[in-house]
Order: sequence, then C-alpha cells, then structure tokens
Amino acid sequence: MPWYFFNMRNGNHYLPDLEGCELPSLGAARIRAAQVSREMINRPGSRWDSAAFEITDADGRLVLMLRFRDLST
Repeated sequence: MPWYFFNMRNGNHYLPDLEGCELPSLGAARIRAAQVSREMINRPGSRWDSAAFEITDADGRLVLMLRFRDLST
C-alpha cells in the first residue's frame, strides 16, 4: 500500500508530517484529509482561512493539495 504524508500549511506556517500513514489509494488519502480538515474547521475559535493539506507520497512528491476553504462543512 502507498504511504502518504499530510503536511499542513496555514499562511506562512508549515508543519511537516514526519510519520505519514499507509492508505490504499490517493482517494482514501483525500477522504482522510477532508475528515481531519472538517474537524479542525469546526473547533471553536479556530482560524483556518488559508490552511491546506499538502499531501506527498513516499518520495516527497506533492500528489494532492486540499484547501480547507474548498470544503463544505
């Protein structure tokens, strides 16, 4: 199974995912990122206007960017 890393970018702040996780497909990685994004958006007082997950593969290649603002809660 492929390995994906869910790196977080919010404005000028970047938080790399150093552990990553194994998932069956890029589609599964997108679903996981959307679930986590929605949880974060719904936290009281959170500000995620410019946040995004930059999902990379095991070789460090960007395979998907998921912007929080593109999700409907």
